[in-house]
Amino acid sequence: NMKFSAAETVQRGHAFALVDEADATLIDDAGMPLALFGPLGDHSDFYQAIDAVIASLQPSHYEIDFRRRVALTETGYSEVERRLREQGLLKASTTLHDIASISLLHHVVQSLRAHVMLVRDRDYVIENGNVTIVDGLTGRPMPGRRYDEGLHQALEAKEGCAIGEETHTLAAITFQTYFRRYARLAGMTGTAIADAEEYNEIYGLDVISIPTHRPMIRTDESVLHASTAGKLRAILRDLEDAAARGQPVLIGAPTIERSEALAAMLEANGWRQRHEQTDHDATTRTFAVLNAKHHAREAQIIAAAGAPGAVTIATAMAGRGTDIRLGGEHADEATRARVIAAGGLLVIGTAHHDHGRMDEQLRGRAGRQGDPGRSIFHASLEDELLTNAAITTQPAEQTARIAPAVGSRLIRAAQKRHEIRSFDRRLGLLRFDTIIQRQREDFYDLRRNIRDANDTLTLATRLRHETIDDLIDRFATPAAPWDIAGLDHAVRSVLTLAVEINPPSADPKAAAQALAQHIRAMADRWIDGKIARMGESMFVDILRRVMMALIDHLWSEQSDRLDHLKRRIGDRRLPPHKVVAEFQLEAFALFERMIADFRRQVTAYAMRVGILPA
Repeated sequence: NMKFSAAETVQRGHAFALVDEADATLIDDAGMPLALFGPLGDHSDFYQAIDAVIASLQPSHYEIDFRRRVALTETGYSEVERRLREQGLLKASTTLHDIASISLLHHVVQSLRAHVMLVRDRDYVIENGNVTIVDGLTGRPMPGRRYDEGLHQALEAKEGCAIGEETHTLAAITFQTYFRRYARLAGMTGTAIADAEEYNEIYGLDVISIPTHRPMIRTDESVLHASTAGKLRAILRDLEDAAARGQPVLIGAPTIERSEALAAMLEANGWRQRHEQTDHDATTRTFAVLNAKHHAREAQIIAAAGAPGAVTIATAMAGRGTDIRLGGEHADEATRARVIAAGGLLVIGTAHHDHGRMDEQLRGRAGRQGDPGRSIFHASLEDELLTNAAITTQPAEQTARIAPAVGSRLIRAAQKRHEIRSFDRRLGLLRFDTIIQRQREDFYDLRRNIRDANDTLTLATRLRHETIDDLIDRFATPAAPWDIAGLDHAVRSVLTLAVEINPPSADPKAAAQALAQHIRAMADRWIDGKIARMGESMFVDILRRVMMALIDHLWSEQSDRLDHLKRRIGDRRLPPHKVVAEFQLEAFALFERMIADFRRQVTAYAMRVGILPA
């Protein structure tokens, strides 16, 4: 869609797509944009100056609302404005609330998000002096992927890394909207049943469950403890018991930070972490850690994770598509039989995930292909899942376990709340993106018409006449006195023509139509003269390329405006059912303005283009 000729395009259309790990792409990453970016330039000094201001703030200068959004308090605004003026970034006569300060306020908020909401070794890691985003669901680093709208640059300034060039979006589409374009869509995942309603409502897909190749003999348990301390003691106890039997253990941690805290706990209890790429030695109490910091060793760590007595602490990196072979990657039958006799792989979850599907993915590392195995989740009332859902209970003792039936009910209720919120968020995203997609399709239809036009001159003439009609409608309306000075200025600036304009004597409507016809004729003669001097082929080729470059630029600006509108409209105090309707009205007005700008700028260029004398 960004090519300048049809011969350069490579995609034939959207007939059929088959998506592996469909839940990751169609649900978890539904709102993730596929984007093309263009450079905006280097503004390192600006980001460093903003960072110096935000880094000095105290907790009283900002607040976090129930939606996990951070904002400055009134004292925070005053403090930031004072420091910005000291840095020379804000004039003494202006504030961050002024229209002229919109861009500056945006970067202040992005820097605040970088400092307060994004946590190193949870949301991102530092690799070779670069900020690398960590996938919150898989725990894997995503090199090459960057936060947009200056947030990544704000993170780089926060961490003292080299600040990358700022970019702007040339074109973007979410995974959700992109895959909905396919005439036929199908996918595969081991956890589709849990999201059957969403697959059907958003993608029109039915879910079919295929039985496992061999019977599942894994046992699954879940224990809810009153406190984190009690939970950790139980995890250590299960680990020690498994180690005594020579049973391999995979411990799932939700974040890098938690995985390293678990590693520290094991070291404090006489275990030693293996940092080298060596096979597990069953005679020593060692463990390996697999997270985004150690992803280069993933293959070696996983290869040894099924060895007798092996202990592996892993983030969700090991929760999807990972096959841990009992006995180890290169084990003989005797070693494999030894692990099977010990009970197969033991998976210990240290906290339930927000979505039950993620729990199942971690459990699914054990008991694959009919192997024996066991999974047990140890959770506590102090885990984020329960505290964020405001689900609490008062046990008799902090060391107590919650009754299994009660614990399961509490966990499932908390997960259900999160799943409903996530589904509603993706459904809301779809409603907004459906409106944007209509504009996107109209834009690309227009672009293809320009690119493939057999008669560019006819298209240019239509745009020119519509531009003239726009000027007449604006300055010479029958319902009001004509703005002759405004019309004269507009005709001169857009069309480079000097036209005699007289007030209407009798019928304003007929006079306006006659004036429009007169200006159209003058402009047509002007263009005919240019074509005669330049040659039709040269004029058409130049004009077509200018049209395409201009429409691409305007669509990039329109995309930014729509993204800004989508983010900000939720802040308005509107009833929920009116938010999308309001967005649709304002988005349509923005699109109409973009098309009018395109007509006007193409016309202005065509009226001015020429060949300089040699």
